Amino acid sequence: MKISKARAEELVKALLFEMQKDGQEFAILGIKETPVGWVVAWNSAEYARSANAEHFLIGGASYLVDGSDGSIYAIPGDTMRLQDWQTIFLEEFKGLRRPDALLDSVQKTLQSDGRIAALRHLRKNATSLSLAQAKEYLQAVEQGNDPAEELVHLTRKYESLPPLPIRRVSGPVD
Repeated sequence: MKISKARAEELVKALLFEMQKDGQEFAILGIKETPVGWVVAWNSAEYARSANAEHFLIGGASYLVDGSDGSIYAIPGDTMRLQDWQTIFLEEFKGLRRPDALLDSVQKTLQSDGRIAALRHLRKNATSLSLAQAKEYLQAVEQGNDPAEELVHLTRKYESLPPLPIRRVSGPVD
């Protein structure tokens, strides 16, 4: 990781200082290393000093300091607690594609039981694909290619309440 813990703390302290208004001060509560960077928990300085719940700010997000370039992202608490936020971050901000959970089983079914069985398997496990889309997906697999991302997207199961978005707050740093 290019960005050190001390540098991550410095970057977030500067951001928290910029956020101060009307006498409200903020403080870092803790920093945790993750595979994608440093997660920095913060709240009001009064809460940090006293741990008195009356001073706890509700609705604040933790910050992620990107370990590669120092960019800072706000990650809502519900997203961090309930979602695979690192996967979301990597998809949205680093352009990494989430693995296709169905691809292996479709390939195996195609090899062992043939095209019709693979198509049935795909339709059973990806009900949001139309027949034409399922055929297009299967054709890509038959040709040894990855199915188009828009088709793979339709094969995934999503939570009924989507996560609150991660947003870039600043960066990258020089």
